Amino acid sequence: MGKAQSEPELEAWALSTPLLNFSAEDVFTIGRSVEGILILGATGSGKSSGSGKTIAQSFLNAGYGGLVLCAKADERRLWERYCRATGRTKDLIIFGPNQPYKFNFIDHELNRAGSGAGLTENLINLFSTVLEIAERGQGNGGREGEEYWKRANRQLCRNLVDLLILAKEQLERFSFT
Repeated sequence: MGKAQSEPELEAWALSTPLLNFSAEDVFTIGRSVEGILILGATGSGKSSGSGKTIAQSFLNAGYGGLVLCAKADERRLWERYCRATGRTKDLIIFGPNQPYKFNFIDHELNRAGSGAGLTENLINLFSTVLEIAERGQGNGGREGEEYWKRANRQLCRNLVDLLILAKEQLERFSFT
């Protein structure tokens, strides 16, 4: 006599492993989760607080890791709540200016391996991109004589970068405020 037939055990990360049920017939699996997710809806329709939250918490409950890049000011606090709710606070690592984990993008660009590393013009492009993003976040756009100010800003950055390269010291802190 053989062993009784039973459901086969699923491997922890098998693509068929269920994460949550949308309905009795519609199961959201690990396989579906890695194929891409798109949540659409009008402002205030509950994309973040409904389906986004449910999916994020199912990932955390399943042991997923990941990188969350925050654009909204309260997004970090939201993910901290998700981690508390799922018992994952010890897994949470926060990068930021006032955090133990930081990324010195200037030092990285100066010292990375490969073509173009440490070149003044590449650093100028990096600064320009960061400043553009910072200005977008503050709503500063379309000022009078904008092209003049962009050129003047690039020239000042060029002088600053050359000075930093000559100093051969690592920047410990850098602030755009």
